[in-house]
Amino acid sequence: MSAPGARWYLAGLAACLAACGGGNDDAPGGADVAMPAEPIVVYLDEPGEVVLRPVFDAFTEETGLRVTVREADAAKNLADVIDNSGAPPADVLITDNIQAIWRAGDEGGLRRLDGQTVPESLPPACRDPDLQWFALGLSSLSVVRATRSNLRAADYADLADERFAGKLCLTSSARAENRALIAHLVDELGVRPAERLVRRWLANLARPPMYSPTEVLEAMAAGVCNVSILPLSSLGDAVAESAIEVSRDAADVRIAYGAGLARHARYPESAIALMRWLASPEGQREFAAATGTVSAYDDSAEGSPEPLSLSGWRDEDARLLAERAGWR
Repeated sequence: MSAPGARWYLAGLAACLAACGGGNDDAPGGADVAMPAEPIVVYLDEPGEVVLRPVFDAFTEETGLRVTVREADAAKNLADVIDNSGAPPADVLITDNIQAIWRAGDEGGLRRLDGQTVPESLPPACRDPDLQWFALGLSSLSVVRATRSNLRAADYADLADERFAGKLCLTSSARAENRALIAHLVDELGVRPAERLVRRWLANLARPPMYSPTEVLEAMAAGVCNVSILPLSSLGDAVAESAIEVSRDAADVRIAYGAGLARHARYPESAIALMRWLASPEGQREFAAATGTVSAYDDSAEGSPEPLSLSGWRDEDARLLAERAGWR
């Protein structure tokens, strides 16, 4: 081989080694995971990286696989994963919107995962029946009230009572947790009874629906309203400070993050290693600690009467019901 030819050969070999990397004997499950030159690309709802960076750092420390994040709103991430139009392309989609991860799977944006990646030890309610995604970072919706008020609601139906006229605050129906709540009501009561209940809630509002749980908590603290329906993970120090009391009689509606492997992942082997780690008890614990939620393996997360995928199956019914009722 001529000298110029040898130089070209060595340069090509170096580039190949840099792109392909070496095996990783410490990968979850003992798999020989290729070490790509580029990190695993995770699409997150914004703002997500500041919250989840400790989780990815723990994964990197254990496996040597690096993670980079692209933040965007949930709708853009969903569209880019389904259409394979994002830059850079996604390897993994993580969203706090179960409806979005369900739709990504339903519209062909995700790959099917194997039983080793989504272990049977993960509670069935937290696994997609088609093994295209799984849930992590669990929380629940519940009726909450300001402790200074003697007005109590035992459950969701109670909030429709005239006693709560001008006393109720809600967040927007565009929020994933409220769509999950409507989906639960549709499944439990049927479409028309669920819509009548929602309309009575809206008649009792102290002010129009607000954007965030923080706004609702501020309104409750200011005496604008006495009661609401909020995710337990949003309450922060309000419960510890005895400003908010959670109704233990209302049936909790489970909400969660969802994670799925993009169909067009550039590095599927290393992306699967991340998915497998996130589905493990260790990964679930790290995720729950970072997000102020509960691990799917936590005893307090057991006993959900319905699968989390229900909010995906019923999401279009929920959207249309909220539109008809005028819940903005």
